[in-house]
Amino acid sequence: MNKWYLLALVVIVAMALPAMAQEPKFEPAAKMNVQNLPGLPKCAMGAPANGDPSQGAAVIYVKATSGCNVPMHWHSATEQIVIVTGSASMNHQGAKAPESISKGEFVLMPAKHQHDFTCKTACDFYVVTDGAFDIHYVDASGNEIPPDQALSKQKPAAGTSKKGGAKKPGEGGEKK
Repeated sequence: MNKWYLLALVVIVAMALPAMAQEPKFEPAAKMNVQNLPGLPKCAMGAPANGDPSQGAAVIYVKATSGCNVPMHWHSATEQIVIVTGSASMNHQGAKAPESISKGEFVLMPAKHQHDFTCKTACDFYVVTDGAFDIHYVDASGNEIPPDQALSKQKPAAGTSKKGGAKKPGEGGEKK
C-alpha cells in the first residue's frame, strides 16, 4: 500500500512542477514598449502583456487616441476587452445602437462576431484572446475587405459595394 501511495505522490508532484516553475509577472502599462500593431489603425498602439498574439492565447495592452476607430471587423478567436482608462463605444452586428463602455468595464465578443471599436476619449485597454489574434475587416454588407480599404478615410460611393469575391465570417475559404 505504501508503494502505491508513494507512486501517486510522485505523479502529483511531477504534474505540479510546471505550474510551480512559472513566475508571477507584473508589468506596469507605463513601462510597456507600445508600437503600431499590424492591421490596426496607426492611432492604436500596443504591446503583448502575456503570450505571443501571433501564435495563440494572449493578453495585449492597447493605447489609443481620442476618436481612434477600428472599423467593423471580426476575429477568429474569442475576444475580451477590459477598459483601463477612458471611454469607448462599440457597434455590434445586428445591434440597434452602439454600446458605451468606460473605465473598469468588460466586454466579451465570441469568435467571428462583427463589431467596431471607437475611443470616445483617449483610452487604454487590454484585449484577451483565447487564440491567435487576427482581424478581418468587413464592409456594410458583411463581406470581408482588405485592411487598407477598411482603414482608408474614403467611403465607397453608395451602391458600389463589391460582392462575390469576399467571404462572410464562417463561410471559410480565401478571397477570389
